[in-house]
Amino acid sequence: MFGGYGYGSNGVGLLNTLWSYDPAINEWTWVMGDQQINSTGKYGTNGIAHTQNLPGARYCSVSWTDNNGDLWLFGGYGYGTHPDENGPLNDIWKFSVQTHEWTWIKGDSLIAAKGHYGSKGISAPENNPGSRYISTSWKDATGNIWVFGGQGYDENSMGILNDLWKFDDGTQEWTWVSGDNAIDQPGHYGTRGVPSNTAQPGARYIASSWADLSGDFWLFGGYGYDTTQTGFLNDLWRFSPQTGKWTWAKGDPVIDQPAIYGTQCLADSSNKSGSRMSSISWTDGVGNLWVFGGYGYDSTSSGSLNDLWKISSEQLILPVKLLDFHGLLKNEMADLFWDSENESGFSHYTIQRSFDGIRFNDLMTVAGNRASGQHSYTRTDSDLMTHSWQKVFYRLQMTDMNGQRSYSRVVLLSHEPAKTKMSIYPNPAQQHINIQMSVPTADQLEGRIYNAGGILVQQFEQSTAAGTVSLSIDIDRIPAGTYILSVRGKIFSPASHLSNNNNSGINKKRGAMRPP
Repeated sequence: MFGGYGYGSNGVGLLNTLWSYDPAINEWTWVMGDQQINSTGKYGTNGIAHTQNLPGARYCSVSWTDNNGDLWLFGGYGYGTHPDENGPLNDIWKFSVQTHEWTWIKGDSLIAAKGHYGSKGISAPENNPGSRYISTSWKDATGNIWVFGGQGYDENSMGILNDLWKFDDGTQEWTWVSGDNAIDQPGHYGTRGVPSNTAQPGARYIASSWADLSGDFWLFGGYGYDTTQTGFLNDLWRFSPQTGKWTWAKGDPVIDQPAIYGTQCLADSSNKSGSRMSSISWTDGVGNLWVFGGYGYDSTSSGSLNDLWKISSEQLILPVKLLDFHGLLKNEMADLFWDSENESGFSHYTIQRSFDGIRFNDLMTVAGNRASGQHSYTRTDSDLMTHSWQKVFYRLQMTDMNGQRSYSRVVLLSHEPAKTKMSIYPNPAQQHINIQMSVPTADQLEGRIYNAGGILVQQFEQSTAAGTVSLSIDIDRIPAGTYILSVRGKIFSPASHLSNNNNSGINKKRGAMRPP
């Protein structure tokens, strides 16, 4: 635990002491820092750890533990290097739990530093958020820290912020990710439950935050802007680091809303927390979000609160978005392709098949990725080869983690032959026949000649390129008579019908060959 506002050895003020607590023995240890209040920072050399380095006294900072177990500190309200000046800060510090040394990593050693935004989405060594405090933060799976809003400085002046920044502890560079580079901006809510490039929370401070099991970030309430004015908020937002999009998930787009409590311990879609700031928040093992207390609204008035809310992960499921679904016939099998996004609350797909377009049966189940980015899927229906059919219909049944289901559009694949023009000559014939036809794509043609009794008397195969194809077939060994010729491709089947009379008269499906 670092700093805060409270009692030192010489009075009440801002602190820079670092303490550790051991729950096994229920004891605190003073690790380092000054016993006196309002101490200035000892910055040393940027990027160099030293036993004499020490952040200035402050409160309302952002802090986190990296994946190596070291402690980090950003900003807050307090002291830089001047003892007579306190205000918002934008310095980053790292504390090594092994060496017990602080390192000044980045940012300014003076208070009230203006922001340097650079280009949105592009990291750069010179990028820096403006000095700020009472911001909201998250840590992602790779150890990067994300900071949203607070009270502080944009590029010019001080106010309430809604900018989102990412700090990469590997490159030690900031990236301006989302939001505005100006203070006091209103929210853009868009459509509830729908991710959008234009949706974003209004400027605010002292909001609550969580990171869910899918790696998405959640933001709740605080004090700041709705679409027009400032007050206490109860809107719930989700941000996807993969897509860079905000989603207004729940709550109201207007300030100062009373709570609807419903029945205690009974979930209901009409229940909602009252607008509030300074709440305590956490997640449980199954991804539910919890909020306790703060300052804001109960059902009738405002004040300090002690109500505990669980926001069920099932209630926060946003519907999976199917971007595309199509199919392709190939070698008597069907290849199915689909793309989706927003799968963080999603369970699985069930591919369903029908031969009449009415009665669908489950074919196979495909697990979802359960992440909010875009995903692509491919599956093959090889069982199709075992059926006799002319048309086949497919659809996707999409099941969320709460059991709710929705369906894709129906995809129709037709095995009815694509009509193509075919001619046979000479007619009648004695020793050979010539076949000329148009083939829409490269294929492997299969020809079969049957006698009038339906008995196969000759067959042939020919690889072809797309375009006009000419074949010469030797029929010298076939006795005089009437015959039926069938020509099919593995990808397509010719479907034009000719009535040609000769020794090998041919119709695409039915033709006759008669003796001279």
